[in-house]
Amino acid sequence: MDTTVIKGLRVLEHLSLASEPIMLSHLARDLGLQKSNAHRLLTTLKSEGYVDQEIDSGRYFATLRTWELGVSRLMSHPLKAQVSASLQEVHRSLGETVNLAMFLGKQMIYLDKIHAPRPFDFYTHVGSRVSTLRTSSGRVVLAFRSDSEAQLDDILASEDPASNDSRADILRDLADIREKGYATIEGQFVSEIKGIATPISDVKGEAIGALSCSGPILRIRSKEDRIISTLKSVSDKIRISA
Repeated sequence: MDTTVIKGLRVLEHLSLASEPIMLSHLARDLGLQKSNAHRLLTTLKSEGYVDQEIDSGRYFATLRTWELGVSRLMSHPLKAQVSASLQEVHRSLGETVNLAMFLGKQMIYLDKIHAPRPFDFYTHVGSRVSTLRTSSGRVVLAFRSDSEAQLDDILASEDPASNDSRADILRDLADIREKGYATIEGQFVSEIKGIATPISDVKGEAIGALSCSGPILRIRSKEDRIISTLKSVSDKIRISA
């Protein structure tokens, strides 16, 4: 294993997730690197266009090169490529915010999102990652995976499983979701929001992502049956090929 590559990727990730440019000394401290080692890594990343520096302060920041790569990968991802039209269909039918999320084990990542015309302050965007157990999308994917119990144990063993439910409670919830064919969550991720989700499966029938609709609790409750029917009708037709 090439430790230099790993360290370089850690530096790039740290800079990309930072809210502001970072001093060399702070970067080295945060990542447990020697300043000389951190400087060599930054110099290499800068020469390749992934990192740049502020002229006045000398602080380092990630360039848009990482964004360009991310967008390119996102647009060509099979899940997004094959579901985007369906997402548009659901949005037109319901007039609410709809989401496409992919399963990453302990987390879900949002690959696409179409906002409702009525403004509401959401805390997720394309590229956001959230705990699998805290969203309807995560719960419904977990419920429809053949390795759901093993995945659940891995999540619960993490430092921040992001759920106060016991293993037994979650397993009962997953069984209920499998029986109904959809998952709902109220106020778990954001207190005022209700989410409803249905699974998206690959050609082998393994859940790999989810379609969801989310919005203010009272508004979503008022049309819940219609939302569930629409989501199930659309997601049941989708089978993702690699």
